[in-house]
Amino acid sequence: ICKGHVLITPQIDAGGAEVENVVNVVLKPAEQPLQGLPIKYIIYRGLQLSSFFDDGKVIQTGADLINKVQADFISLYGNSGEVIFTADQLGYFSVGATGWEGSKKLSSAFFKVTDSSEPPEQAYELPLVQAGESIGLFIDDTCGIDVVLDYGDYELPASELAFDFNMDFARKATNSIDLANVSGGAFAQKVTREQIFQFIDVAAIYGAAQQQGLSVSSIDAQGNLRTETGDNIFSLITSKFTTKNNWYIYIQSDRQRSYNFYGNYTIGSTTNNLYYGSAANTLAAYGYGTQGWPLLILNAAQNHSNSSYKLYAKLLTDNNKSTRMYVGCGGYDNAEKNNFGTAKTLVNDPTHADYEAGLTQIIELSTLATGSNGSKQPICSVLSMVYNGVLYKYISETTTNAQNQQVNAFELINNRDDLFSIGVTPTSFPSNVNNAFNVTKLINNQCLPIFRSSEVIGLASCNILVINDEVKYKDVSLGTLKRVTFTTEANNIKNNPASLSPSITSEIKTSVPIPQSMSENTELHKQSYLDFQTKLFYDNGKTIRGVLLKSNDNKLPSGIVLGITSTEYDSLLGLVSPLINPKLNMVNQHDYPLLSNGIRYNKYSLCIIGENENGELVLKQPSTPILLFSLDYSVYFTSKYSSVVEPESYSQNVLTFKREI
Repeated sequence: ICKGHVLITPQIDAGGAEVENVVNVVLKPAEQPLQGLPIKYIIYRGLQLSSFFDDGKVIQTGADLINKVQADFISLYGNSGEVIFTADQLGYFSVGATGWEGSKKLSSAFFKVTDSSEPPEQAYELPLVQAGESIGLFIDDTCGIDVVLDYGDYELPASELAFDFNMDFARKATNSIDLANVSGGAFAQKVTREQIFQFIDVAAIYGAAQQQGLSVSSIDAQGNLRTETGDNIFSLITSKFTTKNNWYIYIQSDRQRSYNFYGNYTIGSTTNNLYYGSAANTLAAYGYGTQGWPLLILNAAQNHSNSSYKLYAKLLTDNNKSTRMYVGCGGYDNAEKNNFGTAKTLVNDPTHADYEAGLTQIIELSTLATGSNGSKQPICSVLSMVYNGVLYKYISETTTNAQNQQVNAFELINNRDDLFSIGVTPTSFPSNVNNAFNVTKLINNQCLPIFRSSEVIGLASCNILVINDEVKYKDVSLGTLKRVTFTTEANNIKNNPASLSPSITSEIKTSVPIPQSMSENTELHKQSYLDFQTKLFYDNGKTIRGVLLKSNDNKLPSGIVLGITSTEYDSLLGLVSPLINPKLNMVNQHDYPLLSNGIRYNKYSLCIIGENENGELVLKQPSTPILLFSLDYSVYFTSKYSSVVEPESYSQNVLTFKREI
């Protein structure tokens, strides 16, 4: 399917014993095959052991994979036979082998860290295959392909995991989500259902490639490699799957949960929460989901002769000014720009012909159609979108009234809250957690509104980076300070057409992009390093080194940076249990900006919000308040964090600091 490294491992039965002569193959993409749908692993289940090995040795000839590794081996050692090419040199170890237990993370198999002396279980190199190359032959009966989507270099707490991506997961013949085995009641099952979008139908990969105008490789009956494009992808590949006409639509909404997860998108007392139909004048009310799972699966025939299979929809909105939508993968036909929709085109107006209170304007989505005229069905593909249209609340305080009853007080979530997760565990590199500097990426494709004062001047589709570092104090006697920096990583942006500089870059290729500082120019921009500007101000008689993102080209930041010390992070981490999906929250200390020597700043208390056992969002605050400051609505920092931002040049009260990461 794509270029990547492969790991070959024995298949196991339900009891954990090796299945004779059957293996599974895990491919980790080195190049992503699709736009907007990152893939973590592709697992081929049920291949013939004889396609790779015989009596513990690599076979001489076979599929492209074997022919390539044999050629590489001969180029290094010759073909005299004095050096034996064994299976373990390609990473193939038996189930009971030391260091290859079932609990071993797949990430540690692909990202091994060794020194000059490798133990036997580490003395392997995983082969690289190119897109379109053959790997091996499936067995004749049960086989399959899993496509695991990539959400970053981390894993959730064990209480939230339906699947642990370890060797046991890779070795099984099948894996499934069995709600009967989920303890904790209805909410625990609801959380488990959210993991359905950790996976995608392999047929949808081919359909999405066709929709994006890409080519895919196939092998004909004579064993010749072919490159397929357009309708040939469906007729020769996708049509062979029983799900060939399934259109999967996933709507991610508040706090990276599915649409209406928190029950804030409802139509009266019904279970319906959106309208859709095959034409703008045939909309009907439905509940989001299919058989209780949080995605739509559409395949009904439509009476037309068009090449597109369309869905017209209206979602719920409270008409707030930050209503927004972004389609990362799929067709958003009436998007404003770059697959974004803002309040301008989403929030409905009584003057519009299609106005209905509480509903958006019509949203037009599409995929490719197949079939005869008058009975068009979708090709199997996926549409992944982010939608935020209704403000939601959390329990800020619980008190006891005069009748000795517990009463909850609620607050609305701020648009800059619930961005950054806390309590996730990095998984990419075994040594990553203990290094003084490491970066963890969370791929969750949030749609972030960009503000200037109270005005939404643009949108950014972004992922999250968590950067751990250790910085020396200028006064060396003070030692070092460990810090944690959360930042958004924009992968697509949309500028307000009314802004002073509307042109933007739609694709940014940077390793750790950090947005720049605010100015009167409303263009959005990203860059690949932390580039700070500092201003000194005073709060309650204390001098604070304020931190802004530096503006080199008079461009607005396209994201958020939040910096605290590791000690402050640990105090928040202690509040996480037993919350589910905990995220950082900033509680305003004042209703308006403060003023110090002509410098305006905002002040917040940093807390966490998460889901309790009933699914309610609750606030937890540390016993010692963690105070955050911001001068530009882009960088949020504690005074201890900013105290080690040492300037390189001085210009009156404006200081600059640049650190490559």
